[in-house]
Amino acid sequence: MKSYDTLITMFFAAAVLPVTTHGIDMTPTWHPPELVSSIHADAASQHRGQRILAFDHYGNPGIVATDSDTLYYAERVPGLGWTMRVTVSGATLSYPSLAFDYHERPFLVVHDQFIGIGTLRPANGDFYYEVVDDGLLPSITFDAYESPIVAFVTTDMANLRIDTDKDGDWFEERIIQDSIVTSGPSNYVSSVAVDSLNRVYMSFGTGNGISYGLYTDAGGFHTTTLAATATPGGIPSLALRDDSPIIAFNDGADLKLATWDMSTLSWSINTLFTSVSGTIGAPSLAVDPSDGMPAIAFRDAGAGELNLGWYDGDTWQFTPVTNEFGSTIDGFSPSLAFNDYGSGFAALTYFDDAGNLYFIEDPPSIPEPAALILMCMTIPWLRRRQ
Repeated sequence: MKSYDTLITMFFAAAVLPVTTHGIDMTPTWHPPELVSSIHADAASQHRGQRILAFDHYGNPGIVATDSDTLYYAERVPGLGWTMRVTVSGATLSYPSLAFDYHERPFLVVHDQFIGIGTLRPANGDFYYEVVDDGLLPSITFDAYESPIVAFVTTDMANLRIDTDKDGDWFEERIIQDSIVTSGPSNYVSSVAVDSLNRVYMSFGTGNGISYGLYTDAGGFHTTTLAATATPGGIPSLALRDDSPIIAFNDGADLKLATWDMSTLSWSINTLFTSVSGTIGAPSLAVDPSDGMPAIAFRDAGAGELNLGWYDGDTWQFTPVTNEFGSTIDGFSPSLAFNDYGSGFAALTYFDDAGNLYFIEDPPSIPEPAALILMCMTIPWLRRRQ
């Protein structure tokens, strides 16, 4: 056992280590892909909700997915690996979305001409499921008051709506805010997020472009068109960086990023990546909570590769995702997430061409400097309490 003086020395040594200014500072070395399930899902129907992968606040991953008529929830159990449970069965369940509340309970939403929401019962661990509204293509998150917020499209594909639970009675009291958007078969919500001021942000695609919406209790719902896309049906993915929205979206052969500029109060749009011989699949955007740097997972159809891109503080870096043998992975409909401890590397889910669901991650082999400082501060404190 190390002495108290040694631990103090470790703390000061960690304190002078150079702290990284960005989460992913080298090419990831991925752990072997983990087979989550062979449910043979339609990969295209998994992504248009916000995300199917999420971490709770202890860094434990959860995954939600559907096949043609069943909604599944997967969790990784120490010593057992991934376990799948059926949460609800119905007709043509698709476009699931997952978020954890502040009590570490997974909340799932899915559509079947209606919006359904489910969560775990604390008493027995079973899932409780309820239909809450008519609609399609839902995404779920939680606001600053720990209330779930579900964004979705009306069944006529003409309006966006927000349902929220203010009193814990499963949407018996709800706020519904309509926003007129271009009608057509390509309207859908892709992402929803809430900032520290409890403002609700959404990104969504229309038949001819990418749009953005902001909802506040005082000002209602406001939308703006960010970009006309050369290829109708581009799918956006939204995240917040220091309470400012950033939106990744695919436009034919291009992966693009829209960034809100606080100095000019305007949007800037840049092309980050171009496929040499094909199209870019639906992206998944996430921000590392340890440093606020964004990362994007997407499929390059021309190369047949699943890619990860990350911002290193100066430029965007891109690399194919590889398996344990160094071979590139051709993954469909990726969902990207970081855990709340900020490991500095992303984790993601993807489907292969047979519909099998995989999870892959690249946790660091040693703690980041900031984490090491906290560890060295905590160990002597715990020892003194004993």
